[in-house]
Amino acid sequence: MKQYTFGIKSYDEVLMGKHLVPEPNICRVEIDYGDAGSWKRTWMYVKTPNLFKIVNDWKITLPNEQQVMVPAGFVYDGASIPFFLQPLITSFGPAHRGSILHDYGYRYNYLLDWDGNKIYVGAGQKFFDGLFREVVAVTSHLKGLATIVWLGVRAFGKTAWNKRRKEQKDMEEYAIQNT
Repeated sequence: MKQYTFGIKSYDEVLMGKHLVPEPNICRVEIDYGDAGSWKRTWMYVKTPNLFKIVNDWKITLPNEQQVMVPAGFVYDGASIPFFLQPLITSFGPAHRGSILHDYGYRYNYLLDWDGNKIYVGAGQKFFDGLFREVVAVTSHLKGLATIVWLGVRAFGKTAWNKRRKEQKDMEEYAIQNT
């Protein structure tokens, strides 16, 4: 299996602000409650994660100088923070930009370069977890937080990773059956 590295020479480079990642242009995806009653709407609100959509192609340069893009229209839910940690770490705090790349990588198991070509194809869960850690470290300048969120996705991300691989396999089988 090919190994990928991100090339941050030291966290001193991060702290000196040499690596900057722009904020994406996003909008909230509204929940369609239909004609649900008050209690059902409340329940749906509590159980449905906030979803956000990338409005314009989000182009960034990774710490290893690789240029990547998350295309307009990609929908994600931000960093999935356990309830008991939410007072300390928010979904759209320092981990936000890293969570977009992480969610995209988990969904498709590749990233796109600025021209829309697939890169890091089949890199795997460990790669995208590591990318999450590096981007959080670079964008937040919080090495400790980056390590904490990385430990979280390493410990609990397998379920989401396996779910996305099954969805991908099901879509491929559907496409083959309907061609």
